[in-house]
Amino acid sequence: MKIAIAGSSGTIGTALAKSLTDQGHTVVRLIRSNRAEVTEGAAWNPLTGELDVTKANGTECVVYLGGAPVGERRWTRERKKILYDSRVGATRRLVESLSRLSPAPRVFISASAVGYFGSRGDELLSEDSPPGVSFLANLIRDWEDAAFVATQHGMRTVVLRFGVVLTPKTGALAQLLGQARRGSVLGMGSGKQWISWSTLSEAVRIINHAIHAPEWNGIINAVTPNPVTNAEFMDVIARFVGRRTRTRLAVPGFLLRLLIGEVADAYLLTSQRVEPRKLLQQLHYKFADPRFEEWLQLQRNYQ
Repeated sequence: MKIAIAGSSGTIGTALAKSLTDQGHTVVRLIRSNRAEVTEGAAWNPLTGELDVTKANGTECVVYLGGAPVGERRWTRERKKILYDSRVGATRRLVESLSRLSPAPRVFISASAVGYFGSRGDELLSEDSPPGVSFLANLIRDWEDAAFVATQHGMRTVVLRFGVVLTPKTGALAQLLGQARRGSVLGMGSGKQWISWSTLSEAVRIINHAIHAPEWNGIINAVTPNPVTNAEFMDVIARFVGRRTRTRLAVPGFLLRLLIGEVADAYLLTSQRVEPRKLLQQLHYKFADPRFEEWLQLQRNYQ
């Protein structure tokens, strides 16, 4: 099967490309470029939608994992425009470009995020729960709408709402483990906010199922059935590195807002208690890594 990946250089994209290649699939990396040629993969320009048709023709499935990092810096007006266009605009233009291939891909899979729900306290959230009211929630709603335009071109479309995707090698978890080993185990805000998560390997398994299973359609919450609070999350990390639990020490919400502005509420202090109802009840998916502490204890070879 010929599968194209946009966002193939990111953490999920890199792991997915390896998984698909190991299975014998042909992986075409969509390289963000305004050049006519690239040395590897197929060039595509997310600003114009221009796509190297020669290399992309024959693609049966496209996975979109793009988007500028949400929590990397303050949200200025310019940054918000980048966040929006790198998801909504780029997805619209990519779908339009794919529709002109002959034939068009049969499957389109797009990442999304549980930020769709906004901050909802202890409310249990399913695929049918309404969106939140915030810049990020509105962005993600529009992003999902842009992805579903693919259905108008005959593509089976799956939108996967990811939470925090964890791997001990890179990203937020690796940073937190490093800080904990140096003696810093600090929660965020009240510590009561819910974190919906999956492991990197679970995320890749879910995408693989979405690619190959024709009954997978529409919105799917791609998180484990066991979210944890921020305080519980930090407790587990403290125990993992052999330190006493110290989550009563926390960075106050007001200080986070002072330091990073609107990002604090949308990214660090937000509470999303999301359940993968569709995966469990309709698609009968079996999670390999359902509980955070049990999974993390298996990662000791990365210490």
